[in-house]
Amino acid sequence: MKELISIIVPIYNSARYICECVYSVLEQTYENFELILIDDGSLDESKEICMKLCEIDRRIRFFPQEHRGVSAARNTGLKVAEGKYLFYMDSDDIIHPDLLKTLYNELEKTHSIMSVSQFSFFKNKNFVQKMIPLDNEAKGLFTYLENSKALDYFIHAVYQEFLAIPGKMILRSAVQTFLFDESLSHGEDSKYIYQILVCGVADAIILHWKGYYRRKHSGNISKMHSIVAYNSMYKCERYICDYEKECDRIHNAITREEIIISRILGWYIKSRYRHKRILLVYLKKLALNERKLEIYSYIGLYRKVEFTLAFYCFPLYRILCKKDYIPGNKN
Repeated sequence: MKELISIIVPIYNSARYICECVYSVLEQTYENFELILIDDGSLDESKEICMKLCEIDRRIRFFPQEHRGVSAARNTGLKVAEGKYLFYMDSDDIIHPDLLKTLYNELEKTHSIMSVSQFSFFKNKNFVQKMIPLDNEAKGLFTYLENSKALDYFIHAVYQEFLAIPGKMILRSAVQTFLFDESLSHGEDSKYIYQILVCGVADAIILHWKGYYRRKHSGNISKMHSIVAYNSMYKCERYICDYEKECDRIHNAITREEIIISRILGWYIKSRYRHKRILLVYLKKLALNERKLEIYSYIGLYRKVEFTLAFYCFPLYRILCKKDYIPGNKN
């Protein structure tokens, strides 16, 4: 008999989307799974919908809890999961009918720890209708990464899919000691994956077709641009950079430091064009503190000049660095 897969789905105010998410799981060609729904204190009808969904299929398990954040919800899922493999989804996303089978077969074949699906992004109005048919040849396109290479891909952000937990199938016995950081509201995915990779317990397989479908809507975007979100993402990136430095992987630490200053700079430019004064004050303070760190001294002169000009003479930054931000662009 094929091994059990535990699918972990945290839910918070997802009444509009949860049925699509669940039905995409129930339509999987791989049938030996448990679908773990964790309602994180939703204020809409999500809890009632989940209870009704449990009645239609015995493989669905439901765990309500007080609102403590997505990391706490995922940790609850980890504690109750019984499968050989874990698979992560967000409650407003769906998956291709063959995704679980494809990821599972490759893990069993190679005895790897983690398999990763690439993403497709769709807006609400054409989300389900544009699911891409995939032939058998496409489903067989994988890249195998031994642990050090997988860590290198993560550090240098070669695959964006490495930075988020949805769409990943992971051997549960290899990661039982790892939990999501409940102090983070954003970036907890990246920290969790990094901790798995940096401890040397995980090789990985990248699937080169897009079997995981992520929904784009305004609620996702607006939540990303706040002091809480920026501070959480910064703490995650700071953790990764500092740990790489402690491990004497200076080149990796410099790479992550460059990512940090690029993020701060991007947040600052967006906040200027959106006239978010509170965010601007916060980001200027963050940039000042960043420039005092030892690792900052290792980055290139051009990046330092660019970073400094943006915060102290923005008009000159735009002229000399020939950069701009147009509201509405993906940044």
